[in-house]
Amino acid sequence: MAPGREVTITHAKAAAAGSPVSDFELVVVVGSLHWSRYQSSVVAFVQTNREALNAAPTALVSVSLAAAGVPQPDGLSLDACVDGLREETLWAPDAVHHCGGRIRHTGYDYFRGLAVTLLSEKNAIALPPSRDLDLADYAALRRFVGDFADAAAARAAPV
Repeated sequence: MAPGREVTITHAKAAAAGSPVSDFELVVVVGSLHWSRYQSSVVAFVQTNREALNAAPTALVSVSLAAAGVPQPDGLSLDACVDGLREETLWAPDAVHHCGGRIRHTGYDYFRGLAVTLLSEKNAIALPPSRDLDLADYAALRRFVGDFADAAAARAAPV
């Protein structure tokens, strides 16, 4: 990705108060996948901004433990989860990247922590002493975003 690009990061819950999606050259939506569904704030953001998203170069970064090799509890594939988001929101991102998630055990309540511990043990994931584990491949994520931004800029460049 070319240096000097201006980047705006906004949480989906706060996006309604910010700039309209149409103000941006391209949009990368990052959403966490939990139990085969994307977080409700991301779904609501996409539904609210569907027309502008479909008119602009857009990408989805789908964050999940499944992307790091932990099987989904219901057996759905990551592509099936993205297809579910497409059907629910009528948004068609130009590109999708699956990124490993984070086990944030120290931030969970007792029951979620117990579920994560059992899931970790079942899948032979060794939690460090802090019990938090980041499974993202940041180099792959940087490449994806950079390649996507470069491709979008090339498509928008005058011929």
